[in-house]
Amino acid sequence: MVDKERIIIMTKLASYDKNKSEEDSQVLGYFRHDYVYRKNVVDRFFVLLGGIILLAVDYLRRIFMEYLDVFSLDFGRELRGILVFLGILLVVYTIIGSVKHNYEYTKCQLRMKKYRVYTKRLYKDSVKPKPRGIKTNDV
Repeated sequence: MVDKERIIIMTKLASYDKNKSEEDSQVLGYFRHDYVYRKNVVDRFFVLLGGIILLAVDYLRRIFMEYLDVFSLDFGRELRGILVFLGILLVVYTIIGSVKHNYEYTKCQLRMKKYRVYTKRLYKDSVKPKPRGIKTNDV
């Protein structure tokens, strides 16, 4: 008869293998710093792109709806404002991304640790020591 606890453990292991194992192995294929850096580079790129789009929409709105004279702009001041805005945006999203991706990495590590504990427990239960005094060659 199969032990109830073994069935539960095997079900948990199968569920993990089906749902999370491939994703976790890809994440844990990197060191934490490398994983966070890699993810943050992508985040920064898209945040920078989004910030530029927001600025472009704002300038187009000011030019066409408020009839802003482009030739009367102080380009130095406008450029400093743009750089400050994009810099603050990148710093904020870098901090948010670092916290988020560190959390994801930690969750993957915990799931993998739990998987190893279940595997060891299942292996220990399946490999039982032979009783003393019985020789395997005697039949």
